[in-house]
Amino acid sequence: MTKKTTTKTNVAKTATTVANKATETKRPTVKSLQQQVVQLEEKLFLADNLTQNLEIDILWRDNKITSLKEEIAAYNITVGNLERKVKELENRSILAQILFAISKPFR
Repeated sequence: MTKKTTTKTNVAKTATTVANKATETKRPTVKSLQQQVVQLEEKLFLADNLTQNLEIDILWRDNKITSLKEEIAAYNITVGNLERKVKELENRSILAQILFAISKPFR
C-alpha cells in the first residue's frame, strides 16, 4: 500500500466512525419529552407542597415563640411581684426587730 492509499483508507474509516456515531445519538422523541415534562411537573408539585408545609411549620414555630415570650413576660411580672413582697416583708421584719428592741427596756 502506498502512502496515498493508507491516508484514503484512514479518512474513510474516520468518516464511517463519525457517521455511525451520528446515527447512534438520536434526538429525543416527542413522547419522551412529554414524559420528562410530566415528571418535572410532578417534582414541582411536590416541591410546592413541601414549601407550603415548611411555611406552615415556620408560622407554627413563630406562634409558639410568641406564646413562650408571653409566658416569660408573665413569669417576670410574677417574679417582680414576689420580689416586692419579699422586700416589703424584710422591711417589716426590720421594723419589728427595731420595735422589739425599743420596747425591751419597758418590760
